[in-house]
Amino acid sequence: MAINSLSPAFIKILYSNGSVQHKMVLPTKFDGAVTPGVNPNLLLHSSANNTFTSSMSSWGDLLKPCFGTGTVFNSAEVWSQPTPDDDPVWIYTYGMGQVGTHASANITAEQVVMTFRSDLGGLSRLYLMETPFAANVKVLYGAMANPLLAVANFVVGSSSWIWSRDNGKPILCLQYKTKYNDVLRRKLLTG
Repeated sequence: MAINSLSPAFIKILYSNGSVQHKMVLPTKFDGAVTPGVNPNLLLHSSANNTFTSSMSSWGDLLKPCFGTGTVFNSAEVWSQPTPDDDPVWIYTYGMGQVGTHASANITAEQVVMTFRSDLGGLSRLYLMETPFAANVKVLYGAMANPLLAVANFVVGSSSWIWSRDNGKPILCLQYKTKYNDVLRRKLLTG
């Protein structure tokens, strides 16, 4: 399997900050067979399962405190891609409709990058675009505070449905870094 593959399944979460649309892409796995248009079950790290829609609602609840009120989580889609060579197939869409709750405003063009180690040795990253957290900061896992600590603990926890691109479970959050995203900043400047 390609180390950077989204196979066997992945989720796209569309969220916006003002007029800027962001897309969060997260590897996942299904528990059982899937049919386009039918709400699938996602495989949890504990080997149990949870429906896609319930998982997205809970994920939105976890992310809301990480974003100012200018952020709206619009929708989530889950896609099947059994092998890296297969074309992705849409399975289901969920309208999230959740809004950020952090008291501070989002910082334009800033990003948080959380880095995780999987049980197969690979690294995976979670990107949160335009959050209210100061740029140019590096915080090791042991020094993290909520709400980012809550996100990190969920990703590595037994009820997580997020897998690494090497098909392993994220088992340890190493750190998060914040910085300005040059691509996003250029996009905002050029309109």
